[in-house]
Amino acid sequence: MLVEGLLNSNYYTSATQKHTLATAGVSDVPVEIVVGVRIERHDLCYAHEEADIVITQHATMCSLSGKCVRVVCDDTEVFVLLVHFYHIKCRGRNSAPMIMSYLVTERAVTDIGTTATAHSGIADDLLAIYGISRANTVASLHGVGKATVIKLAKKGTLSLSKVDDVKADMESVQA
Repeated sequence: MLVEGLLNSNYYTSATQKHTLATAGVSDVPVEIVVGVRIERHDLCYAHEEADIVITQHATMCSLSGKCVRVVCDDTEVFVLLVHFYHIKCRGRNSAPMIMSYLVTERAVTDIGTTATAHSGIADDLLAIYGISRANTVASLHGVGKATVIKLAKKGTLSLSKVDDVKADMESVQA
């Protein structure tokens, strides 16, 4: 509702003279506002319904195109996706900085690039780690919580590289 109201007003013509505002989720066609001009980005159309994925895709593309990115979001899944994909796609390339800030102003701003570098040892497996550890009810019955999964991943004793390998045999996936 907030984004729809912003896009339907003339506010953005003066508020975006120095910055680019990219919005997603209002329709299948993302809108970018550059120097006060509204541009419907048909080249960035998507059919995916999850805003987390759309936000991550747009943030990564903007960073790779050299634009500094600030994602305003309170979602842990978005944070995990940003760190993982920044590590996979932006690391070692001439990508622009990416930060994540939260809706609550008292919370810290997180530098996604620095976080991805600091945790590069587990960044490749971050999606699988999050998938295992976020199911707290099931995993906790077996003595596995977020701290345990992260500790095992940092030690290198939790190999998750076979989880998405369609050619891997079941024993190596379960190991």
